[in-house]
Amino acid sequence: MKHFVLILLAGALSSCATTTLLPVADGVSRKLDGYAFEIDMPGRVGVEVAAPGCGQLTNRGLLRLRSDDGYTSEVVPACKANDREMFAEFAKEALPGTYKLDVRDEGSLRDSMKGPLRGQVLFTPQEPEKKSGPDQAYLGATPIADGVQSSTLSIASGDRTDWWLVSQDAFANVSIFFQHNVDSGLIQAQVYRLNGTHLVLRQHLPANAATVIGMEGPHYIKVFSAPFAPNASYSLAIKRSDTKAPTGGAAAPTPLAILESWPIEDLRSAVLLNAGTAQELKVGDMIKLFSNNQFLDVCRVVGVGLNESECHVDKMLKGKRGLTARRSF
Repeated sequence: MKHFVLILLAGALSSCATTTLLPVADGVSRKLDGYAFEIDMPGRVGVEVAAPGCGQLTNRGLLRLRSDDGYTSEVVPACKANDREMFAEFAKEALPGTYKLDVRDEGSLRDSMKGPLRGQVLFTPQEPEKKSGPDQAYLGATPIADGVQSSTLSIASGDRTDWWLVSQDAFANVSIFFQHNVDSGLIQAQVYRLNGTHLVLRQHLPANAATVIGMEGPHYIKVFSAPFAPNASYSLAIKRSDTKAPTGGAAAPTPLAILESWPIEDLRSAVLLNAGTAQELKVGDMIKLFSNNQFLDVCRVVGVGLNESECHVDKMLKGKRGLTARRSF
C-alpha cells in the first residue's frame, strides 16, 4: 500500500489513571519505563534498546510487558554486534489491546546508562500484510514510469510489501536508484522478471546506488520490510535509456556466434560467445538471445577475453542448438 496512517488513541490502563499512548515503530527513542501503546491485531512485540555496554543488560527480568486484562510477558534479550544496542522480543504473543512497559530496578541501571533505559517499541503482526492493498502481490503491482516514486512501509501497521511494475515492450537499459531511511537490512528491494506464469529473481537492489538492468517485457520491483522493522520511507528513481536504432541508415548489429551454453543454477545459465574485447565487448554489456529466431531473453556479459566472453541469462539452457545472439542497441 502506498500510503498508511498509524492511528493513535488516548486510552486508560486502569480506571483510575489515564495514559497517553505513544507511537509504535516510529524510530524515536523514548524512556521505556511506563511506555504505553496500543495494537489492533495479534502479533509479537519487541523493544530496541539503546544500551552502551549491552552485556550487563541481558537479564530476562529487565523488562516486562503487561496489560490490565492479565497479560504479562518478559523479554528474551540479545545484544547486537556493536554491544551498544539490544533487541528484546517478548516471549508471549500479544492480542489486540493496550499495553505498558515496566523497567525493573531501573535505579541500579542509571550509573551505567547515565539515565533511564531508552528505546522504541516494535511490532510484527501475525498477518504482516493484513492492511496492505492489492500491491502486496505482483498481480496488483503499481505501474512505475521514469522519474522518482516515493512510498512508505509499516509492518507494524500490517503493510509490509509494495510491488511495482516496469512495463518495457522494447529492449532498454533501465537504471534504478533505490533509497530508504532505515538501517541496512531492514528494508530490501528486488527485481523480478515474469517467465511464463512464474517470477524469476533477477537482481537485489543495493541502497544508495544505481543499478542498470537490461529489460524487455514486464519486470517487477518488490520492496519489503524485515520483521520488527521500524516504519520506513523509500524512493525508486527510474530512468530508461534510448532504445531507438541508430539513425543515418546504419545496419543492424552483427550477430554474435554462440560457442556453447550450460546451466549454472536453477533457471539460470551461462552462454559462451565467440566475441570479446577485440569486438569491443565489455563486462556489463547486454546481449539479446534468440531461440529459433524468437526473442528469448537478455544475457548480461560477466567476463571478457580477447575473442571470447561469457554472459548469464535467467533461462535454463544446455547446448547451442537453435540459439543466436546479437548486441542490443
